[in-house]
Amino acid sequence: MTAAKQQTIHMGQHTIDIKETKEGSVVAKLKSGLSFGVLELEKTEKGDIRLKEMELGSAYVTAEQVAILLHHTNLADDLLASLKKVRQLMTKTVDSVQLGDRNIVVSVNKSGRKTAKLNSGDSFGVLEMEKTSEGIRIKEMEVGSAFITPEQFAAVLFYADLDEEIQLEIKKVKAYYSNK
Repeated sequence: MTAAKQQTIHMGQHTIDIKETKEGSVVAKLKSGLSFGVLELEKTEKGDIRLKEMELGSAYVTAEQVAILLHHTNLADDLLASLKKVRQLMTKTVDSVQLGDRNIVVSVNKSGRKTAKLNSGDSFGVLEMEKTSEGIRIKEMEVGSAFITPEQFAAVLFYADLDEEIQLEIKKVKAYYSNK
C-alpha cells in the first residue's frame, strides 16, 4: 500500500476503494457509479483470499479490474505463482477436479461458454466464474464472504479460460505501478 491508509482509483463509471484495516491487511472494493459495491478482495493473515461479490445474482467485471484488486491487496504475485503451478499440474480436458476438501466442476453451455464452479464438500457452491461478452461473470455463493486459497482461485480462472487474460492484465498493472 502507498503511504496513505486509504485511496480511491477512478475507472470510468467504476471506482476502486483501497483501505488498510486495523489488522494491517488491505481491502480493495470495486464499486459501480452509484457507489454500490460490486466485488471486494482481501488477503487474509493466512495468505488466503477473502472474496465478496456484492451484486444481486452475479457481478460482471473486467480482467483489468480484477488485476487492480489483486495488485492492491498484494495477491497478484501469489496468483501468478499459483497459475504457473496449476498449468503444470492440471489439464483443461476434465469435467471436475478435486482440490483438497473442495472440487471444481466445469460445464460448457450450448454456445461453448465454459463455467467453472468451486464447491465445498459435495454440493455447496463457493465461487462460480465464466467469461462472457460483457466481461467476467463472478458469483460468490457463501453467506458473507468466500475464503479460498490462491491455488483454488487460480484453478477456477484456469478452468473458466480466464487465466491468460488475468495474467496479462496483472503484468500490465504491475508495469504501470512500477513506473509511477
